[in-house]
Amino acid sequence: MDRVLKRAAPHLCPYYRRWPYTGEIWLTEVDLRGAWSRELNFFYARLPKVANSTILGSLVDGARARGIGKDLKPKQFFARPSAARAADVERIAKEAFKFAFVRDPFARTLSAYLDKVVKTRAAARRARRWFARNGIAAPDFAAFCRYLDDGGLHDDPHWAPQTQVLPMPLDALDFLGRMERLDEDIAVVHNRIFGESPASLQRRGPKPTGSSNRLAEHYTEDALAIVRRLYAADFEKLGYPLQLPR
Repeated sequence: MDRVLKRAAPHLCPYYRRWPYTGEIWLTEVDLRGAWSRELNFFYARLPKVANSTILGSLVDGARARGIGKDLKPKQFFARPSAARAADVERIAKEAFKFAFVRDPFARTLSAYLDKVVKTRAAARRARRWFARNGIAAPDFAAFCRYLDDGGLHDDPHWAPQTQVLPMPLDALDFLGRMERLDEDIAVVHNRIFGESPASLQRRGPKPTGSSNRLAEHYTEDALAIVRRLYAADFEKLGYPLQLPR
């Protein structure tokens, strides 16, 4: 069904005619990751496990402060790519401020494991079935990496490669922020959209896993090799080194 949707999308949706999606994630999931504001003229390609709730919440707060969409929930606040008409797509391409935030693949993959697998969240149900089939009762991070390597890489956007989840090509973006310098880069975004930096950045979403400070604790040589190979495009295209951050 997803193959049919991907083939049909360029004919049905002007957005995907302009920017066809050819990756391995379900198109319906990718479409959820686009946040476009007609009123404020920006397009946020939002990636999970990259402070997405915090960034999205700050944009919603800024919009509400200007009287826009006060009654809408954050994840339904902005339009999805599939809702854009042909004229809208032209405006997005030529006028809108288009941006995304990315994260070091080592930390992001570990964060997905700590948040989704260790806490047994719904996103990891396929992973849990794989662990059960392979007789793994208490999966450590190395087991999670083996699951990714055995076909699980694209099971969920929380750990799929960032370059596969983006609803807009990297070269179409105007700004690429980094979670590692979130406060500084969110100020760039707010100044561009609202003409001022946020007074304060309220942290939202799940409780932080602290993955950036726990890499040495969880990364074995096997896990390192798997993550480097599976996320090779992220390391290369997003400009992250292949060595664990210190």
